[in-house]
Amino acid sequence: MTVPQKQELTDLLADALGAPRRRLGPGSKEHKAFLEDVAGALGLSTDGDKHALAQRIIEAVGQTWDPRCYSIGDTVTSEAFMRMLRGFYSDSRHANAVFEIQVDRLLKTPPPGVPAGNQLPARVTVGSMVFVRSAEVVAYVLRLARGICEACESPAPFSKPSGMPYLEIHHAIRLADGGPDTVQNAVALCPNCHRRAHHASDAQAFTTELRTRLQKRNAAWGLAEP
Repeated sequence: MTVPQKQELTDLLADALGAPRRRLGPGSKEHKAFLEDVAGALGLSTDGDKHALAQRIIEAVGQTWDPRCYSIGDTVTSEAFMRMLRGFYSDSRHANAVFEIQVDRLLKTPPPGVPAGNQLPARVTVGSMVFVRSAEVVAYVLRLARGICEACESPAPFSKPSGMPYLEIHHAIRLADGGPDTVQNAVALCPNCHRRAHHASDAQAFTTELRTRLQKRNAAWGLAEP
């Protein structure tokens, strides 16, 4: 298995947390500001040097800090960033909580335009393979759905603590099947319809219906097909 490069790992971590990507400096040295961004996104203190920040992050997501995580010159290793990702994704509470915060923040601000999303969403293997999704795509689709399920056309069954109506995003062409993580391929569903799309006896027929609805919606929104 190919081991991801350090820049790839930091980019994946930035995308997962909604933090800005930062290019590594000479000698593949990460910037302290990046670790501060990560710590802040996880609700942790941003005090201390790079080693203190990295240790705080790694331990907060349930991983172990040891000599393989750092090297001389106040540098954090690729192994450390892999542990951050592994811990972040191994407990879905970390990933889901941060992702929901990103979406809620984006919903409060009118988008500058249709987000590009990703035709080939990044995947990271940290024990199991997970996709790095776009919070911008989720927020855009939820905003235009206006709290109405795009399948059964019923209002969202309840509101989140933020006050936003609760709907879930479903990709008409699954990411696992090579589908893009884009607005054009994403539909807002109530939990019942979302489960139906994945688990019902008529899931295949329901998916076909969803794709038809999605084509009509995209045309009405002036969006090109994925």
